[in-house]
Amino acid sequence: MEVETEVQNKKKTDAEALSKIPNMTTTTISSVQKVKMFREAAREGLEKQAKKMKATSSKKFQKPTLGQNVRI
Repeated sequence: MEVETEVQNKKKTDAEALSKIPNMTTTTISSVQKVKMFREAAREGLEKQAKKMKATSSKKFQKPTLGQNVRI
């Protein structure tokens, strides 16, 4: 189940507006817009995943004090 955000809704309206421009093919515009939307969604997903990983790591491991040995 996907939840649409304001950014995704805005991008849909931008794609609709661009498709009405004369002298441009609708298929080219829609495929370019789809690629942009998928890339943006992928970037947002990766950022969300990174934040979740950082939060999990911060909960699991304490911050080392100065002079403490750390095993990586």
